[in-house]
Amino acid sequence: MPRGRSGRALTAWLTRDASKETGGPTTWRRIPVSRGVELHLDADHPLARLGPDDHGLAESVRQALAKLLPHSP
Repeated sequence: MPRGRSGRALTAWLTRDASKETGGPTTWRRIPVSRGVELHLDADHPLARLGPDDHGLAESVRQALAKLLPHSP
């Protein structure tokens, strides 16, 4: 987790979203990332409302996942 002002802001944002009560059914966006990987994103999430388009978001997730995979020499 980041420290300082950005850490406090991120923690407050995550805490608020985690404790958010859903009064009824929610809408989810299904974004295909790659074979076997799909991102499910609540349509009310700021990333869904204000973030990049689905293709840009999928590409960002692909790049993040690639960093987690072990690299062969």
